[in-house]
Amino acid sequence: MCSLLPQAPIGTLPNRRKWSPFIPALTPEIAHEAVELIRALYVIEKQASGLALEQRLQLRQTHSAPVLAQLREKFWTWKE
Repeated sequence: MCSLLPQAPIGTLPNRRKWSPFIPALTPEIAHEAVELIRALYVIEKQASGLALEQRLQLRQTHSAPVLAQLREKFWTWKE
């Protein structure tokens, strides 16, 4: 380990303050919803794996972009 990096005690979260506003908002329902949207992206990527570059781009623009937009909107909603 580099000696120039600050040493944190074992078991502490040095960046906990950055995440503390989100911790109360994390519920199993939100996590499940997020995982389902991310899973949909993985399904689309699996479909794209055997396609040519132009076909992959088209598939991502038509199928992945709406899922990403929905996920982005959900993140903003969950943040509030």
